Amino acid sequence: MRIAVIGIRGIPANYGGFEVTAQNVVSRLAEKGHEITVYCRGWRKGKPKTFDGINLKYLPSLELPHLSTPSHTAISAVDAIFRKYDVIFAFNIGNAIDVLLLKIFGKRSVMFVDGLDWKREKYGVFGRWFLRKSEALAAKVAAHIVVDAIPAQRHYLETYGKNVEYIPSGSEIVESVERTGILEKLGLQPKRYVATIGRLTPEKRQDLIAKVFKQVKTDMKLVIVGGNRYLPDFVERVKQAAQGDDRIIVPGPIYGAEADELYFNAAVFVNASTIEGTSLSILQAMGNGCALLVSDISENVSAVYDAALVFQTNSFDDFLQKFQKIVDDEDLRNVLSQKAKEVIRKYYSWDIAAEKFEKLLLDAAKKN
Repeated sequence: MRIAVIGIRGIPANYGGFEVTAQNVVSRLAEKGHEITVYCRGWRKGKPKTFDGINLKYLPSLELPHLSTPSHTAISAVDAIFRKYDVIFAFNIGNAIDVLLLKIFGKRSVMFVDGLDWKREKYGVFGRWFLRKSEALAAKVAAHIVVDAIPAQRHYLETYGKNVEYIPSGSEIVESVERTGILEKLGLQPKRYVATIGRLTPEKRQDLIAKVFKQVKTDMKLVIVGGNRYLPDFVERVKQAAQGDDRIIVPGPIYGAEADELYFNAAVFVNASTIEGTSLSILQAMGNGCALLVSDISENVSAVYDAALVFQTNSFDDFLQKFQKIVDDEDLRNVLSQKAKEVIRKYYSWDIAAEKFEKLLLDAAKKN
């Protein structure tokens, strides 16, 4: 089966959850003998043509806020029309119009979406309207829609009468990591810091995490890892929220082995989101045995089962109380750590996710 992947920045994954999902799924599909082409943003000069047996095709985009993804996906879709792909693996609900274009030209698509994007604070009135319309369009034109959170699955059924597929993302139990020197560079000690890792966006509320932590009485440190070139004002807001407390470190984005080492050695991982799909950073933290402190949005609660200390999303006081409790109580952290690994072992597997995606792609391509 010849599969084209559109709607992501590319692989290797160095940006967000879509890229992580794409890389983990299509790498396994390539191992099964499928021919994969991933459309990547930018020019190929100095970049590899392949990755783990996957073809990488580079095309330009308009690198402007809210235009980079749609412009690149549109160009990729037009290119894909003239290629002999059996099926298109599309990411991001905002690209539904490109799936319609592909359908008009006889291409069938499986679309993976991440939560309910139209709720995100970073989008204005037009952006939210466009995403709602894209959601409705995707429900009509995609051969299959896949979500990674049960609340999103329920939303499509209740709103559009559309049965969409639920495929949970994957993770793995981590027993050891490469030592990179990142802890020494940031002045951190193993199991003596709290971490939050991910793109800095208003709905993830890293600024609130910093403000709450300032009132937590502990000698642990807090490291807020992430960046966002398209929302510099929010990045600055997070930095300002961290000012005045030398326990808080905001080093910017960190990827690869250095990020792996930060996950592995964190005593606590915190997620304060108001909107999520299934957070891959939460799953990675669970696989690393971090004690979790998460907001009580339905996506987080359904993802962690009972393996987290949960705080009320809109209560500063409850967040502070739970934050203080988890840093004070080592026994609680140990219990949550073991529960987290058990949940990953029982419910989350990239191999199973890849098998489920393969069946949908085969069905869409009419090859099964």
